[in-house]
Amino acid sequence: MSKKEEALAKFVEVVKKLSPEEFEDKYVKDGENIDETERKEKQEDGTSDMF
Repeated sequence: MSKKEEALAKFVEVVKKLSPEEFEDKYVKDGENIDETERKEKQEDGTSDMF
């Protein structure tokens, strides 16, 4: 296995152990601690143009 494949396998094992809430907090939320849908809505209404 390449280093990339090994790293991916380790990541998958870590993610499998997370609860859905932990996964969302660590890997779905962005810097403002909002999810992708909320961020897109903010972009569309012009309240956040950083992204």
